[in-house]
Amino acid sequence: MILQYLSKLTVYQTIPVYNLNWLKNPSFYAELLEDRRVNIIDVGARNSSLEELQPLNSLINYLGFDADKEEVDRLNSKESCFNSSKFIAAFVAGHSGNVDFMLHKDAGNSSIYQFNKSYSDWYHEQNSNPVERIINLPCDTLDNLIDSEFDVDVIKLDTQGNEYEILSGASKVLEKALMVELEVEFLSMYEGQKLAYSLMEKMNGLGFDLLYLNRVFGSSRRFKGISRGQLIFGDALFGLSRESVKKLSVDKKIKYCSLLINYGHCDFAYDLYLDNSDIQDKAPKLKVFFEKLNRKPSKLSKFFKFLVDKVIFVLLYLRRTNGLSSDSDRSWPVR
Repeated sequence: MILQYLSKLTVYQTIPVYNLNWLKNPSFYAELLEDRRVNIIDVGARNSSLEELQPLNSLINYLGFDADKEEVDRLNSKESCFNSSKFIAAFVAGHSGNVDFMLHKDAGNSSIYQFNKSYSDWYHEQNSNPVERIINLPCDTLDNLIDSEFDVDVIKLDTQGNEYEILSGASKVLEKALMVELEVEFLSMYEGQKLAYSLMEKMNGLGFDLLYLNRVFGSSRRFKGISRGQLIFGDALFGLSRESVKKLSVDKKIKYCSLLINYGHCDFAYDLYLDNSDIQDKAPKLKVFFEKLNRKPSKLSKFFKFLVDKVIFVLLYLRRTNGLSSDSDRSWPVR
């Protein structure tokens, strides 16, 4: 995977996965999960981007939704890298009915919301008419679109502003979920959208803790020099709280431990392992994993790392930023 990023023109624009240091060999998860499968719902499934879960691909049952029927047809025609996959052309919302969907020339920006004028003026490339056309689409909630037999483990939402509404129409689905990944905005990119603070409050009320936030920064489009930029949006990873996990079946607990390890939250997984005897009984491989991992580094190792850290610090200080107008935690170490 490292070679994949180094082969590109710039490392930063390839957007490395934010759990790059924690990725394990697929065989680890195959042995740990055995015949258990991880069920994923991806709303805004353009390009079916689940790089952070790549080691688990062969164990994933994937269900993707996208409003663009042509994109859905293309994805369904491709060879799948998952255990099973299905893409559905549907606009997922917080209600049943119809919505006006604005297709942008840059398809990734398409939304039911207009671009916020202030955001466009300060940060977005000027385009007198970014919307190519407006189409009226039927819409429905995740609770209505998902078969009640689909035991979802992970939900990923990247829907350009209406993530809050989707969560509002997914109460039954969320009761089964272990993790939820959301794109959250700190600056209003679209008119009328709910910002990060509202989404975080909602997730907290549903029993989920914020595990990780990949922050994305942007510089004013009029400024051409080096700048820190402003926090614009982020990828927020939420996981069930430790207390909520106690109510789960042992199979769900083992899947949650696997997901936490994949994302680098090994301490959280260790807490669950210690506090849930059924995990210890059903997943003996975890005992071996934690015995190897849960050790203090030697004094010599710590000293060597301190020296390396000082060299890296000087190099990052001299480089300052990646020199791009857009920057994120996973694309530049100084963040």
